[in-house]
Amino acid sequence: MNPPDKRIRPPGDSPFAEAPSTLPRDVFVALAREYLGVLKKSLIDIRRPNTHGLAIVQGYSHSVDALVGLVFHRAVEESGATDATNDVAIIGMGGYGRSELA
Repeated sequence: MNPPDKRIRPPGDSPFAEAPSTLPRDVFVALAREYLGVLKKSLIDIRRPNTHGLAIVQGYSHSVDALVGLVFHRAVEESGATDATNDVAIIGMGGYGRSELA
């Protein structure tokens, strides 16, 4: 079983760049929702007439991946689990698993 991927980190200008586990849960959830909105807006802003739709859905899938990773890390930290004791996995299936989330 693989531990959470610690390489999945938001950009330095995200609200999660500094110790997200120290934020109260309600603040963390509010910031996560806001951050997803910012990521979605940035995808909408990069659309051009010649932009392939697959590039947009892949970008959205990767954005959701990053956010799901943050929420997963937060849940693992709150539960007190460690990489050695953590026996939970998140598996993307269907369109999400193919990076075609729309």
